[in-house]
Amino acid sequence: MYAFLCGAGCPWRAIRLLVRQPVLWRYVAIPVGLNLLVGVVLYTTLLLAGFHLIGVLVEGWPAWIAWLLRGLLVITLFVTLGYVLVRFGVVLGAPFYRKNAVKPCTLGQGYKAHAVLSSQTCDKIAV
Repeated sequence: MYAFLCGAGCPWRAIRLLVRQPVLWRYVAIPVGLNLLVGVVLYTTLLLAGFHLIGVLVEGWPAWIAWLLRGLLVITLFVTLGYVLVRFGVVLGAPFYRKNAVKPCTLGQGYKAHAVLSSQTCDKIAV
């Protein structure tokens, strides 16, 4: 139960660390900004194209089948676009993830690493 509560408090500790160490904001803001930009571009372009294609696909079907098929295809479109956005997010954010892991350890300004991220772990990451 202690591990669960310790893990549940991690977002609050991360926010506290970001407030205390403004130098870390760029490692958070840049990947978030890139993901927002890619997300807006993906959803606006591919959703418009996907909705148009779905409309073309269900054009000659009976109304109830077209309605059901359109619903299934729209759900599939959103899930697929979400998956593609996550893949882009991983690729675009990868250079920042390592820096996010190493930078708190190298700051050395009162940050106490927890058991998961000990000083030996930070040394191994930095190598």
